[in-house]
Amino acid sequence: MSRKASPTTVHSGCLLTCCCEQMTSYFCGTAQACQRNNIHKLRLALQHMKQEYLAVGVLERHAETMRLFRSLLPGHFGAYPATGHSEVRVNSNPNRTSPVAVDVREKLLTVGLDHQLYAAAVKLFEEKLASVVNPS
Repeated sequence: MSRKASPTTVHSGCLLTCCCEQMTSYFCGTAQACQRNNIHKLRLALQHMKQEYLAVGVLERHAETMRLFRSLLPGHFGAYPATGHSEVRVNSNPNRTSPVAVDVREKLLTVGLDHQLYAAAVKLFEEKLASVVNPS
């Protein structure tokens, strides 16, 4: 019988194995350097992001992401509506509480490879968007 880690197993300093540097792992790949959470993994993930992808999008900037994708790949994204989603739904429940304590959430946003890679991805996104919107 194989032994699998439960979702709450402590692994490589992460509380939840399902949340350990997933974005960095995805962009890094399966190389030996990608097996540990360290600066080498981050560098390789960033190198792959820059060299292997035409563009990266940012979900929080969905409309701009789709504009970029339509400009770069009109045959695939050209039919996507220019305005994105026509309806935005907001949870207006005043009793809703965050599942993660504020201090924990703030700590998660300031550490980790994924945070660093995300910041680099946003920068790449902004550079690519600027080159498409205002080509030199």
